[in-house]
Amino acid sequence: MSELAAAVRAGLREVFEIAAGGDNLGAVDALNALLEAHPIRPRISGHDSGLWHLHVTGHGAGIGAEYGAGAVWGLAVAFTKWGATRFGLCSGNGCDNVYLDTSTNASRRFCSDRCATRAHVAAHRARKRAQAAN
Repeated sequence: MSELAAAVRAGLREVFEIAAGGDNLGAVDALNALLEAHPIRPRISGHDSGLWHLHVTGHGAGIGAEYGAGAVWGLAVAFTKWGATRFGLCSGNGCDNVYLDTSTNASRRFCSDRCATRAHVAAHRARKRAQAAN
């Protein structure tokens, strides 16, 4: 992983950690710092002159700047749409992934179905062992 990609990843993770801790203002400050560090240049694009949409590109050299700016912009848009309460850290044992909870009732606790299934199976097996021990 490039140095730029590692820095973007660490900055994005910090936003998730702050938001998951319930510090809305801290998350906004961290996002604003990332937006300053990875300025964007929006461009309207249409492939074959149809389906116009926005692309977000970065100010800087290389594809890393492009992806970094896009990731930061996307996270900022998600924050303004859903708020800090939708940013989460996976509850899976040994998993350090993050997730953006877009569920209807804001009840997500895991980064993926795989982590959720693994946790639920482990809990089920623990209950069965406890029942067998009694």
